[in-house]
Amino acid sequence: MLIYQYPKKLSAQELRTEKLNNKLHNKKQLNRFLINSAVSIAIIAIAFRINILWAMLLCVLIGLYSFFMNYFTFKQSLQYSSDEVYTKVYDDRFINSQPCFFSNRIINYTMYFNDIIEYKENNLGYLDVLAKDKSYYEIHGKKKIAKKSYVFNKKIIIKFSGYEAKKYVLDKIVSTKTMHK
Repeated sequence: MLIYQYPKKLSAQELRTEKLNNKLHNKKQLNRFLINSAVSIAIIAIAFRINILWAMLLCVLIGLYSFFMNYFTFKQSLQYSSDEVYTKVYDDRFINSQPCFFSNRIINYTMYFNDIIEYKENNLGYLDVLAKDKSYYEIHGKKKIAKKSYVFNKKIIIKFSGYEAKKYVLDKIVSTKTMHK
């Protein structure tokens, strides 16, 4: 039975409003990306007008750094604003969907609370989980499941799209662990 879901179910009107807000947010992000990219290219172009070699190299490095950091933040913000990123908590398991790092794939983790051997929150706020037996993950491409693998004592890093979802899963793991002791 479904206990918790992130993002919450929305009515038809709220869903339309949410999609419109996401569309406007993505447009703003794209505009920021284009402006910052133009500034980075301008820094690199100005660098070639400098006659001092170390200053020219420094300007080129700053411009490249600025461009790539801008690209990575733009790409990541688009991935986490996707409709395919969610968390569902059931009585015996949770399903977390998160984007792969800078690809168009989605990873769906299905973790059973009884299978979790060890867990901790790392310094970046992600949940490190060591699980066994029935827990598995699926990597979804654009059209189909590209890979389905069982966990079997592997350490998995789970990134939640919302703080409430992570808090709810941690509470459920703790309550399950205390029941089995």
